[in-house]
Amino acid sequence: MCALILGNMFAIACDHYPQSESFEDNLEISNVVFTLIFTAEVLFKWVGLGLADYFADGMNILDFVIVVVGLVEILFLGSSSFTAFRALRFGRLVKLIRFMKSLQDILRVLAKSLEGIFYVSMLLLLFIVIYSILGMQFFQHKLSDGEGGVPRNNYDTFHWAFVSTWCSSVEFENFNHLNTYYVVRSTRTL
Repeated sequence: MCALILGNMFAIACDHYPQSESFEDNLEISNVVFTLIFTAEVLFKWVGLGLADYFADGMNILDFVIVVVGLVEILFLGSSSFTAFRALRFGRLVKLIRFMKSLQDILRVLAKSLEGIFYVSMLLLLFIVIYSILGMQFFQHKLSDGEGGVPRNNYDTFHWAFVSTWCSSVEFENFNHLNTYYVVRSTRTL
C-alpha cells in the first residue's frame, strides 16, 4: 500500500505546464487507475471490518473522504474546477505515519512543543504591537516618498504601522529602505 500511495503522489507531482496531449492522457489514466485501486481498498475494508468499525478509525474516515472526492472528480472529468481537489490526495501521506515509528515519535515531540511556540509567538506579537504604536507616535503623517505621496510602509494607521513593523523586524523585507531612506528623508534627522 505504501508503494501505491507514493506512486499516486508521484503521478500527481508530474503534472506541469505545458504538457503534451499524450502525457496529459497518461496522467488522467493513472488518476483513474489509482482512484479505482483506493476505492477497492475502501470496499475491502468495509467488507472486512464492517461499517461501524471502519468509521471508528480516523484514518479510514480520511481515506474515505479522499476516495469520494476522487470519484467525484472522475465523474466530472470534463470540468477543470475539480482538478484542484487532487491536492487532497496528499492527505494519504498521513497514512504512511502508521508504518513509521520514528516519524510518530518526531510528530509527538513537535506536538508537545507547540505550546511553547504559542507563548513565544504571543510575546513576539506583543513586541510588534508595542513598536507599531511607538512608530505611530514618532512617524505618523511624517513619512513622504519625495513626490508628495505616502509610501506603502508608513505609520499613519495602526494597520500600516503593524505591517511596516512586521516586515522590518520579522521578515527584514525592505528594512534598510524603510528605516533609513523614508525616515531620514522625511524627518530630516540622522
